[in-house]
Amino acid sequence: MTSFSLEIEEPIDWTGFGLWLTMLLDRHGENVFRVKGIMSLEGEERPVAVHGVQRLVHSPIHLERWPDGRRTSRLVFVVNGLDHTRIEASFYAFQAMSRRVAGRGTMA
Repeated sequence: MTSFSLEIEEPIDWTGFGLWLTMLLDRHGENVFRVKGIMSLEGEERPVAVHGVQRLVHSPIHLERWPDGRRTSRLVFVVNGLDHTRIEASFYAFQAMSRRVAGRGTMA
């Protein structure tokens, strides 16, 4: 078992994140023991807390303010037998795809 975290400076597309997390948990849920974090979402001023255990993801919670004043998303994963670099790469790929589909990024 291992843990790792992602720190993302730019706001996250909620739809892209939801699709990505659903696909990750559908395929590897038995090896994703925990996902939790605080997120900066596109179009939201307040932070959103997320929490999931294996394939069960709880409803997001909108917080009143950023705990440390930094509008940076931080996600923590506790996994078994999964390569964190592949999970991270898939996360960024989904975010880039979401931005292109919504017309917020370039097709580089």
